[in-house]
Amino acid sequence: MQTSIGRRIGWDFFRENVTTFQSRFHGGTQHSIKCMTAIMEYFVPDDKLSEILQFVHHHFQGIEKTCQQIHDKGQIYSNWLKRERTKISDYLIPFENEIPLNYF
Repeated sequence: MQTSIGRRIGWDFFRENVTTFQSRFHGGTQHSIKCMTAIMEYFVPDDKLSEILQFVHHHFQGIEKTCQQIHDKGQIYSNWLKRERTKISDYLIPFENEIPLNYF
């Protein structure tokens, strides 16, 4: 879930089906940790991560360390993006007309 649309769809699906996830993964098992990581790891702190972490803390027990690691990773990613945004944009501008509109 590395696109903003995919992250939001994944989060909405998880939030709407949290009781199913709780019953299948029983709190802090390895499966629930992997699922949480897949859903949350690319949200940056400015992008709903705090809301997601509060929701997860309320519904799942024993994965506080995982949530903290995901938050830290999001903070690192956010800082990197802020620092490198101009360089990334400058690099990609020459390619903007090379991708066909029906590619995605």
